[in-house]
Amino acid sequence: MKKIIYAIILANLLGAAYGVYYYSPQLASTPNWLWLFVADSPISVALAAAFFTLALAGKKNELLTQLAAIANIKYSAWTVFVLLYYADYFFSPANAVLYAIMFATHAAMVVQGAFIASFARATKITTAIALAWFLTNDVFDYFLFKTHTSIPEIPEKYAVTTVVAVALTLIATLASVKFKRKIVPKIYEAVEKQFS
Repeated sequence: MKKIIYAIILANLLGAAYGVYYYSPQLASTPNWLWLFVADSPISVALAAAFFTLALAGKKNELLTQLAAIANIKYSAWTVFVLLYYADYFFSPANAVLYAIMFATHAAMVVQGAFIASFARATKITTAIALAWFLTNDVFDYFLFKTHTSIPEIPEKYAVTTVVAVALTLIATLASVKFKRKIVPKIYEAVEKQFS
């Protein structure tokens, strides 16, 4: 089963690398100090890779685990929503193949986030830090610097997109605290075994 964990780590690292490439035009037009608030999905899967790498070493960092869980649930669910909400753009003939793949990979990230959440042992401190980080990201993304992923400029849809993003911060944070169901039991048991 360790081979499966290695494969998951590799998949996440490849996803992070492609994500940085995907965001490169937006990063190029964004001040360096804001980059951390732009490349949300690549950072999410990099955090997941870090979680699984620590698992292989029999170690776990509670803050990292909670951040990885929230990030993977929040940003992937947001992406799935946005792809559907702006479907006329993202699934136009010129874009359909790329964004169909992105839809599938981000849907898988939701599952990955729930999987990681089942290992989270959140404390008041880790939850406060995580919630503060993701709410700060929301403020930067939608109110201060518009660092959110590039989306079509449709003013009447922007408010809904913002509300969904903030709601997902709260939902994903709650999931990181409360969700304990074993997702994909065999892989769960393999990771759990690493911690024992």
